[in-house]
Amino acid sequence: MYRAAVDAAGLMALFSGVFHAGWNVIAKRSLEPRGAALAILTADFVIMGFVTPFVPHAITWSAVPWIALAAIGEAGYVVSLGIALSKGDLGVTYGVSRSVALLAVWPLGYIIFHDVPSSAAWVATGFLCVGMLLCQPRSSDTKKSLMSWPWTIATGLFVGVYHTAYKGSVHAGADAITTFTGSIAIAVPLLWLIAPREVQRSATNVVRTQWRTTLLAGVMSTASFVLAVLALSMTQSGRVLGLRNGSIGYAALFALWLGERPSQRQWLGLATLFAGVIVLVIAA
Repeated sequence: MYRAAVDAAGLMALFSGVFHAGWNVIAKRSLEPRGAALAILTADFVIMGFVTPFVPHAITWSAVPWIALAAIGEAGYVVSLGIALSKGDLGVTYGVSRSVALLAVWPLGYIIFHDVPSSAAWVATGFLCVGMLLCQPRSSDTKKSLMSWPWTIATGLFVGVYHTAYKGSVHAGADAITTFTGSIAIAVPLLWLIAPREVQRSATNVVRTQWRTTLLAGVMSTASFVLAVLALSMTQSGRVLGLRNGSIGYAALFALWLGERPSQRQWLGLATLFAGVIVLVIAA
């Protein structure tokens, strides 16, 4: 029974990663990535508003702080991701941010939930550290591209925050749907409140002119988040994020399709990041 649950969690995490890479590509393809990211998360909120009344849900008071923390993580993630995508390449931004998140989640999981990293997790961590060093911006990159690096790191840290908070919420007795619905219900109004006026106008314009694409991205994003929370209710947070990060490979292929051309060093870095993820997949 336990093994079946763990296998199901692994599949959910893998599919969650595919959907996550997909909606990130849609945001990057937009001429206004910051507005697109806000519009897509708003679509998540609308979708969950329709879905939630028709599914069973559970909540406990002890889960509420975790849900609030997840909302802060989601809001920070959307802000930093939008800026990172507007300044840098999809392949490097996605690969590095997902790896930073994994490096943050393992120690948090150990401290909070007593999830002990396996030997494979330590090996994978080594690959991720080397890969991130190789993915650093080139000296020939423009100032705009160089400025994407701190926002890419911030994106990964916020992913680590909301992943850990999702785990805390389900650990405290809330179900996956309630956890994501509650967090998104806090994050979206917060994002609209703090967004600069030009980003608000951009998000409105994206919805008006690209509503079909925004809806598709919203469905993919919602599926990604819900599958991640479901997987977190079954197994370790580090394992879930590690398997989700298999999407680094998909994002790199999408980056090629978008015409991005990282340097040979950066491609080696992306390959090293992906190797770290493969180590976790094989050990799962």
